[in-house]
Amino acid sequence: MLIQAVRWWLRELRDAFGLRAARARIFKHSLRLTASDGGVVAEPRIGSRRQPAMALSGAGEPHSEEGKKWLSELRDSLHPPVTCIEIVVSKTSRLEQVVELPIAAEGNLDDVLRFEMDRLTPLRGDAVYFNGEITGRESATGKLTVSLTLVPREPVDAMFDSVAVWDDDAPSRDIRVERSGGEVLVVAAPPASASTLMPRLNLLLLAACLTLAAALLGLSFNEQQDYASALRAEIAKRRPVAIENAVLKDDVSNAVRQLDMLVAVKQDALPVTVVLEELSRLLPEGTWLTRLSIRPDRAQLVGNSRSADALVAILEASPVFAEVHFVSSVIRDEQTGTDEFHLSVLLHNDGAAP
Repeated sequence: MLIQAVRWWLRELRDAFGLRAARARIFKHSLRLTASDGGVVAEPRIGSRRQPAMALSGAGEPHSEEGKKWLSELRDSLHPPVTCIEIVVSKTSRLEQVVELPIAAEGNLDDVLRFEMDRLTPLRGDAVYFNGEITGRESATGKLTVSLTLVPREPVDAMFDSVAVWDDDAPSRDIRVERSGGEVLVVAAPPASASTLMPRLNLLLLAACLTLAAALLGLSFNEQQDYASALRAEIAKRRPVAIENAVLKDDVSNAVRQLDMLVAVKQDALPVTVVLEELSRLLPEGTWLTRLSIRPDRAQLVGNSRSADALVAILEASPVFAEVHFVSSVIRDEQTGTDEFHLSVLLHNDGAAP
């Protein structure tokens, strides 16, 4: 009985000092998930060594008792707070395309891509995980070429749910898309709050262990375990609140950063009044607009004109407009005797009058 008690205390002290977490950081721990036949295959990895894999049930389906037991026991070999979750994304489950952005977007590339996602791609920024890699830079034109990889969130989040028995803190992790060799991975890194939260919990647990050790001779081993279980339950009750506060702090920081980006975009944008005044001055008689759409760096002009073919040269003569081109073919309106046109125009803030 005494030997069993000593072994139990050694295990508690090891976790209190964070020895298992330190080992996981030295030898990279990861749990790789791969979709297979409507289910999920989970493969633990410690460093370069692969552990036996387990086929889990699909999203929304209950695990078998064997699957639940395997996930619960996995905590002994893979410490969730310092283990990365890696989801392998097949070619059919991702979208890849090349986009162009102003060279000024390089400093906040992820924020710009998220803000412009619905314009650059058929998907919304909040519906995908994405990765943008700069593949070209043209100083003469002020453009960046970016290789964009998009992964829909819904199936990825369902795979995170499939291992909730092992770790239910996936929503608080730092999730990003990475390329590793020929593979595309969605990587859920341990939450940033783990670096400050876990030492405090370890310190609390250490204090409890020392207190219990002092009473070791006066309490039976069963009473020790009951007391420790109650202590663990109290820690578990308080831990989600601490994690929620850390996640809330991250959300506020992200919101402030996006607001700063929007302010910067607005400051760099050409004033709408300048665009309207320049159009009023340049558009020839017999030309009128039925729709005008203005973005920070480009405008869309839809309307009718008796001389639509001449509009490109007229607008490009202005220092405010550049790269003028027809978005679609000019259509003749026999009733009005005019041409229906749709033009795209690049806006130059440097050419605006002070």
